[in-house]
Amino acid sequence: MSGQILSKSRVHPRKICCTRVPENLVESVMSESAKAELQSAMEKRRKASLAGDSNNVASLLADDYVQTDVSGYAQDKTNWFKEYFNPLADLIKAGKFRWEVFA
Repeated sequence: MSGQILSKSRVHPRKICCTRVPENLVESVMSESAKAELQSAMEKRRKASLAGDSNNVASLLADDYVQTDVSGYAQDKTNWFKEYFNPLADLIKAGKFRWEVFA
C-alpha cells in the first residue's frame, strides 16, 4: 500500500509519533505547512540515522516510542537504543558500517 508518514497521536515538539497511512488520508487531514514540517523532521532523522548520531535520533523520537520488528519483537525507546541503534552508531562512527542509499 502506498502512503506517506502522518503524525497520528499527540503533538510533541520536534518528536515523531507516526504510522504509515494511505496517501489520500494525508491529503485530507494535513495542511501543507504541517506536511512540510513533518517531512523536514523525518529528513533530519534520516540524516542523523545515516551518520550514527544517537543524540539527534533520540531527540526526534517520542519518549514512548516503540519499535516492533518483522518478527513481532518490540523494544521501547531505551531498549531500542541499547540493543540496536547505539551499537550500530558505534560501527558507523568507526567506519565499519555504512548504509547504502538507493534512490
